Amino acid sequence: MKNSCLLSVALLLTSCGGGPAIPQAELDAVRKVYDEMLIEREPLCIEAGPFPYRSGTQPNPWRGIGCDKCQQLEQAGFLVRRIEGEVVTYDLNEAGRALYRRAPDPAWVDVVRARYRQQNRTEEPDEDALARSRLCFGQTRFHDVVDALAPMSFGGNSVRSVKIVAVAKDTSGVLFEPHVATLGLPLPAKPEAGQPALYPPRVVSFDWVRGDPVPTITDVRYGAWIDER
Repeated sequence: MKNSCLLSVALLLTSCGGGPAIPQAELDAVRKVYDEMLIEREPLCIEAGPFPYRSGTQPNPWRGIGCDKCQQLEQAGFLVRRIEGEVVTYDLNEAGRALYRRAPDPAWVDVVRARYRQQNRTEEPDEDALARSRLCFGQTRFHDVVDALAPMSFGGNSVRSVKIVAVAKDTSGVLFEPHVATLGLPLPAKPEAGQPALYPPRVVSFDWVRGDPVPTITDVRYGAWIDER
């Protein structure tokens, strides 16, 4: 028997230092809920547009999400800017068009569809209503739980805090380029070739309502991590 911790992975997530174990069902639920949060609002996408986006004193018929980062996106090489009188127009260039998304991510449509079914709703999601103008540089997903506290009871619910490591996937091919760093995206350190781009561990608490196998994310902190955010 080389390593008892390796043998336990199929059944439990355990801390080799003797920490509390997480049942596989809880680990699966944590992964599902955390990934759904990231699918809904991908941190490595910048919401901007639709394009062409006009700013200035004239009415903007394209006004929708807005473009707080238009200037930064233009300086980073993903938009072009034109000035006509008092009106500034930003539009996608070739590099920007490769990253631009308007339709909802299919994974997000699937999440919404599943939520409808849980609510006994029979209609299909309105993909137009779910659409968001954005430039996407990568994809963030759950990677691992590296530590956990024993669950605590709060108001009849069970809360467990865990330390999650997320991974960034470079879906654009430019995620770790220097000009992208100027956009202020929440990036992990650039990995060595062939290695995953892992974020530092982050404390996340999950709240299980009695009788519901699917938790929600909560701001509750307790025990050794009570002051961590």
